[in-house]
Amino acid sequence: MPQRLDRYGAAVDLDRVALTREHVANRGLPSFEAITKRKDPRYRWFVGLYGARCWELDALSPVILRETVEKRIFELIDTAYWERCAVVERAERESLVGIMAEWKRIVSGP
Repeated sequence: MPQRLDRYGAAVDLDRVALTREHVANRGLPSFEAITKRKDPRYRWFVGLYGARCWELDALSPVILRETVEKRIFELIDTAYWERCAVVERAERESLVGIMAEWKRIVSGP
């Protein structure tokens, strides 16, 4: 995927967070021999990097997957900035509600 993103000029930092060694070691996920995927063009790369066993991401609980992704996102967020943006957004919404109420009053007339 990184090469494909480069080819299209995407400026993306790809951070793989799901189906880690911890997930496959501690979750009892079913595995299978990588040889079943030998026609996949990434087969040799995968076996060279990870070994002869495979696990499907789909076998991981969606709850665990969601928690894993969420945890990583929150590790990357500047919390103070995030909270400041939330305060600004609330103020903007309140302002819009006031403007719309005033607009309705003006448009409806006396």
